[in-house]
Amino acid sequence: MQNDGYGGPPDKIFHDLSLSWYNGCMKVLPDNKELIPEFFLGDGLFLNNINHVELGLNHLEEKVGSVSLP
Repeated sequence: MQNDGYGGPPDKIFHDLSLSWYNGCMKVLPDNKELIPEFFLGDGLFLNNINHVELGLNHLEEKVGSVSLP
């Protein structure tokens, strides 16, 4: 929320778990991701944009909102 409103440019906002895993971890090895405890212990609500914050469109012209799961 510090940079450009809510998290910066839409392409830098985490929005797709499978895409992030494939592009960020399998193709670009220095791009490490850390899973927070909510991934293992929570109910998954932290992945939903429940306040319907307008996060913009990514470079594919897709609306960025809740995180997509595989």
